[in-house]
Formats: sequence, C-alpha cells, structure tokens
Amino acid sequence: MGLFKKFSAPKAKIELKLNEVAYNYTDKLTGRIAGRIVLDAQEDISVDEFRIEFGGNKKIKWKKGFSSYSSSSSLASTKIPVGGPVNLRKGQHYEQPFQIDIPQYSKPDPFTELEIKVKGVAAVKGRPDLTHEVRPAINFPYVIECLREYGGCGFITQPMPNPVKACPRCGNNLEEVWNRKYRDESREASHGTRRF
Repeated sequence: MGLFKKFSAPKAKIELKLNEVAYNYTDKLTGRIAGRIVLDAQEDISVDEFRIEFGGNKKIKWKKGFSSYSSSSSLASTKIPVGGPVNLRKGQHYEQPFQIDIPQYSKPDPFTELEIKVKGVAAVKGRPDLTHEVRPAINFPYVIECLREYGGCGFITQPMPNPVKACPRCGNNLEEVWNRKYRDESREASHGTRRF
C-alpha cells in the first residue's frame, strides 16, 4: 500500500440511515429496513468493523433577573460495534442493519439541553475511518439531584419524563436550589474562578 493511500480514506460512499428523525429515550434505534449503515465501495475495501458512535454536547442556559449563565461541554462518547469484518469489491453495495439501545444520557434540570450526534462508522485497518453523522432529536429523561451543596438533601430521582419542582424526599423547592447553583456558576465564570 502506497504512503498516500495509507493516509487517505478508502474511496466509498457511506450513509447512516435511521428509521425515525425523533426518538424517546426508551425507544431503540432500529435497523430492520431504514436503520442501517449503507456503503458503496469505489475500490476494494476490507472493513474490520461497522459501529455506531454516540456523542454530542450539553448546553446550559440559565437567566434570573440580571444574572445569567451559559456553558457548553462535550458528552461522553459511546462506541457500539454492529458488524464486520467484511471484504467489499469495487462497485459493491453493502448494507449493515443494526438495532441498539440508546445510551442513557440525562438532564439534571430544565435549563440543560442535550444535542446528540450519531455517527455511522466503517473502520478499515490502516486507513482513516469512513463516517457519516446525523443528529436525531432524542428526548432524554430528567434525573434530578437535590444538591446538598446548595441547601438540598442529596436525594437523586429515578429517570422521569418531566422535571419536578419539589424534592420528593425533603420537599425542598428545587428551582431555588438550581437558582443558587447557577448564580454561583455565573459569579465564578465572571471572575474566572469556575470549578472543574
């Protein structure tokens, strides 16, 4: 294999096709008919593995009176093998179906939004991966902590579809707890002393 070829991605068209554009966190990304990785080889390719990669960003936007806070951070990535290895000939069309569980990301409060990226990957040994990314809308559950650091009791809820406004254990007003937290975060960010 020439040096240039080794550092260039294989010649192929890849597409990740999901059966829906929106999901609830209890659904599966299903790969019977429309949920699949589609690969059209334009040269001979030896695929070691087909996989689905989940990742994305967590965005926080909070505003109360004259105070506001916003931040963005990366979500932990998850790699799920779904097939392979397979040898493809130039001109061959190949489809790798899959059915997988959605990783359980969660939102800690109503000010947090999750933007999910789902990538279909065909990994070829010694060459850059072939990838195609989509961004389905996934409705994730709330898992809320009555934050001890901000006057709460430390209770953590089970996953639920909507945020509660009072702690089920101590009755604390959770909006007040969140407001204290983000007021502190806002103050620390403006003074360059944010904790990591």
